[in-house]
Amino acid sequence: MNDPTETQLTQSLADHAADAPSDDSLLSDVHTRLHRRRRARTTGAVVLACAAVATALTATQALTDPSKPPLPPAVIAPPPRPAVAAGWHWESYSNVQVQIPDSWQEGGANSLWACSKEKPAGPMIGRISLLPSPAMACMKAAPPVDLRVSHLFFDDNPRPGVFPRGDGWTEETRVLDGLGLTVFSDDDVLRRQILDSALLINGTDVNRCTPSSPLAAGSGKRPPATGGLASVGVVDSVQICAYTDSADPIRPPLLASAEITGDGARAVGEALQAAPTIASVMNRSPAVTSDSCDITDREILVLKVHGDKGEQDVLVRITDCAWNGFDDGVTARRLTKDALQPLLTAVGRPEALSSTLKQLLR
Repeated sequence: MNDPTETQLTQSLADHAADAPSDDSLLSDVHTRLHRRRRARTTGAVVLACAAVATALTATQALTDPSKPPLPPAVIAPPPRPAVAAGWHWESYSNVQVQIPDSWQEGGANSLWACSKEKPAGPMIGRISLLPSPAMACMKAAPPVDLRVSHLFFDDNPRPGVFPRGDGWTEETRVLDGLGLTVFSDDDVLRRQILDSALLINGTDVNRCTPSSPLAAGSGKRPPATGGLASVGVVDSVQICAYTDSADPIRPPLLASAEITGDGARAVGEALQAAPTIASVMNRSPAVTSDSCDITDREILVLKVHGDKGEQDVLVRITDCAWNGFDDGVTARRLTKDALQPLLTAVGRPEALSSTLKQLLR
């Protein structure tokens, strides 16, 4: 006896067998559907490619179309400053920079420091003097104990080594590329920390100053004009590079560097632009005459004035008997106390003031 459910299933399969596609028909249908999907994907890719080309053409036209205003130039921010220990700062000389406690100030430490008869106000930083100095032979390795203060001295005639100077004081000299760095102190840890931080300047120092500058050799060069001071906008930083203005220095001529930022930089920028103009950079300054030319220390400053719209180098001639003034490559201006005093205070130069500068800054 047949099962009724099995009978119904057999009958249903037989009824629909005629409607089922043949093997050839089924294979053809699968190929057709695959072709349609591939064509749809290809069409979408072509549309995206065309859109990209159209965008590129539009961007190119925007850049080259003379009827449209050019994009404003990007303002490049100064590079970040190298790390420094808290309460310390970098000092540069020639092609070397070294970290020094903030309490150490520019002073009179030099090769004759042992002959001093007065105690300095505090720890000092000494650079090789550009001034004539009398030969002195006090024959002392160090001053009396009650006149001693710690100091760093850059030395062009170094004798490397560690030399005890009695009563807990030690003098140590290390040499980098022929330049001596001498630290005299009664604190051995501090002495080593200073000397261990010294390194050669690779390109620029912490204040973006190069060991040599084409503007430092001779007084006839002008900085490249990139729009002048009027083009930099609101000033936010001023880097100061002090050089010896010698045509043939024995070493790279960088003497010192410094930076002014914030409100101080803005005030310097405003004072520079407010300084009276000079018709020609080769005109003699009215304040300088042959009678008042008592300059024995030839130095020159190169500024990097950075603002929110650009940057401009400014040459500052301060010890020239021909003329003194500011020069941004476009306009020459007279020295003024408001513009010059903050620069000299920050960088600790020049070593000696001429009578003209003394009169200007009093």
